[in-house]
Amino acid sequence: MTYIYGRGIIIPFVQKYKRGLIMVIASFFVLAQATILVGFARADEEILPTDLTSETVVDQDKVTLCHRTDDVKKPYVKITVKKSGVDGQGQNDHTLHTGPIATSEAIAQAIKDNHEEWGDIVPPFDDFLGLNWTEEGMALCNGTEQSEEVFPAAVTFTDATCDKSGFYTVPTTEHVTYTVNGSEVAAGDYDVANGSGVTVVAVADEGFFIDEETTSTWTHTFNAASGCGEVLSEQVTKTPKGAANAGAGGGSVMTGSLIGLVSSAFLGLAGFLGRKWSLNQ
Repeated sequence: MTYIYGRGIIIPFVQKYKRGLIMVIASFFVLAQATILVGFARADEEILPTDLTSETVVDQDKVTLCHRTDDVKKPYVKITVKKSGVDGQGQNDHTLHTGPIATSEAIAQAIKDNHEEWGDIVPPFDDFLGLNWTEEGMALCNGTEQSEEVFPAAVTFTDATCDKSGFYTVPTTEHVTYTVNGSEVAAGDYDVANGSGVTVVAVADEGFFIDEETTSTWTHTFNAASGCGEVLSEQVTKTPKGAANAGAGGGSVMTGSLIGLVSSAFLGLAGFLGRKWSLNQ
């Protein structure tokens, strides 16, 4: 078959390779659609804060959030807590930590000077819409270093006894500092006067945190031991005082019996001698 330039070349070429051309064109459209979808996906990844969203998806029972502190130099700590701590229930629930975002030390100080508190930054999850989850909040929380949770051992209290005063025992927990009246105390036993009260607070070290559902404060009032006077009274009563009296009384009875016995013997002897003398007469 002889081909000529122009129509004479294109038409026979299309007729001969029509099926192949259709497949090439279809492949081009599929590739274009895939490229567009990948572009949208990458755009979404740039918008979403990947650090927090990945954590909330991986662990279905916990959520990572930025919890407010009372320090203007470090207004937030990033912590991972149970979702039950962000469900609106309980006195220390994170949803109750409302307020503006402390995006800088100056803003935090201004909020504090106004006798207010800044709010937590919580991502949305399940049916919860989030708290302070704005562009500023996301950027601030993503830039906050993750803190590790610690669990302080409990302080124990021993009440006074009749021979020993009351005391409390401060344990040792790694990355936890125990304080009394704001002052750090070392691990050990501490005597307390009767009628005095003590409050011990556990504080997490830098880079660590104690969850608000975990007990970190212990308070106790030491009372005087009861029944100590009664024990002493019983001991005094049991002193062999009565035994001494009984011994004295027993001696008198014994002496009287002995005299009566001797008198009876003399009387009997006198009566015997009297009868004997009468017979001899």
